[in-house]
Amino acid sequence: MSIVFDAAADRLKITTSTLLWTTGNPYTQMGWFNINALTGGLQSFFPLLLDNVTAYIFMGTLSSGALYYENSSGSSFTGSILSLSTWYHIAFTYTPNGNCFIYLNGTVQNGAGSTANSLAGTPDQQELGGWRTTNGNRLDGSIAAVKFWNRALSGAEVAAEVNFAAPQTVTNLYGYWYLNNETDYLDQSGNAHHWSPLGTLTAGANPPGVAGLNYGGVRRAALMGFG
Repeated sequence: MSIVFDAAADRLKITTSTLLWTTGNPYTQMGWFNINALTGGLQSFFPLLLDNVTAYIFMGTLSSGALYYENSSGSSFTGSILSLSTWYHIAFTYTPNGNCFIYLNGTVQNGAGSTANSLAGTPDQQELGGWRTTNGNRLDGSIAAVKFWNRALSGAEVAAEVNFAAPQTVTNLYGYWYLNNETDYLDQSGNAHHWSPLGTLTAGANPPGVAGLNYGGVRRAALMGFG
């Protein structure tokens, strides 16, 4: 299953002192995304907000549906236009003062990477499917099988994760969430990085070919070799 977002009030957030990103540290985000419709604006996948949104790292799409990365220090990348009502695995790795890589279905989209300007700021909140201050940047679509790490995974590691709901590598794992339905927000890693829902979310269909999304709780994790 998956969680459906309505492009209006719907989003998930983590507000905690142990956010994914801290100044000077690398990270990786990934998940399955399905856009239902274009909204005329940006659509957010998993933006990271700093200093009350005066600094940010954005990963999502442009109004055209093109895959898009931007940060508030001036780094950006525009990739392929995503088809509507189609599931895509999107991954993003970030190394301050180095490179960021964007992956579509396990394949890198930006060659040798884009310069990832180092950002300074106080972590504010991590969001999923939304952007706190602007309704127009929220997702009209579905999300499933999201995973975050406190390091930049290699291309081979990213490719190995595509078809599995549970992580295949656990080194520096921050959290993972099946998002199996509108009430499935809990971090399965044991790190207690749970999402808080905003809006009225609903359950949607599975992304195709993702092992581990058709089972519940402990049994699902055990089948994947965790727990």
